[in-house]
Amino acid sequence: MLFVYLHGFLSGPNAVKAGILREFLKAYPQHDIEVPAYPDDPVAASAYLESFIRERLDKDMILVGSSMGGFMATVLQSRFKLPAVLINPCVHPQDYFQKLTGTLHNDYSGKDFVPKPSMLDFLKELDIEAKNFIPEKTKVFLQTGDEVLDYRKAVDFYAGAQINITEGGCHAYSNFEKICPEILKFASSLWF
Repeated sequence: MLFVYLHGFLSGPNAVKAGILREFLKAYPQHDIEVPAYPDDPVAASAYLESFIRERLDKDMILVGSSMGGFMATVLQSRFKLPAVLINPCVHPQDYFQKLTGTLHNDYSGKDFVPKPSMLDFLKELDIEAKNFIPEKTKVFLQTGDEVLDYRKAVDFYAGAQINITEGGCHAYSNFEKICPEILKFASSLWF
C-alpha cells in the first residue's frame, strides 16, 4: 500500500510528522510512503496534487493529511474515492486564508508566499467539493489543545467519520508516533 502524506500550509516533505510516519513504516516493507512537495498557493497545490494522485491510481493508496494537507486530502478523497486519515485538519480554509496578510515565508522550501484575494474564491469552491468526503473511508485525529484551528469545527464537518479526540495536545499533534499504528490499522482495514 502507498501512504501519501500531505503536509500542512507553509510546510514541506521534511515535516516532523512525515518523518515520524516514514520511520514507522520502515518496519512494514510491504508499504511505501511518498511525501510530495507541493506549492503553498492553493490553486497550484490543487493542480499539482491532482496530477500526483492520477499518476499513482494503479496502487492501493491512502491519504494522510495534516492541517491544510488534511483539507487537501479531503478534496482529493472526494475526487478519487480514496481512504483518508486527517490530523488536526483545516476546515473552511477560506476563513483562515482571509486573515493572512503580507509576505509569508516557508522555512521548508525557502520560498515566499503572498496570499491573493482570488484564492478565497478558489478555496470556497474546494470547500464545497470537500463536503463530498466519504465518512466510512475517513478517520480524523484531533487534539483539543490545537492553538491554530478550532477542533470543534472539524468534529462538525466530519460528522459520520471515525473521529478520535485527545484532550490537550497542540496543532502539530503531540505524540503523533503513538497513533501511527492506528493509521496503519485503519488503512489495512479498508484495503485488505
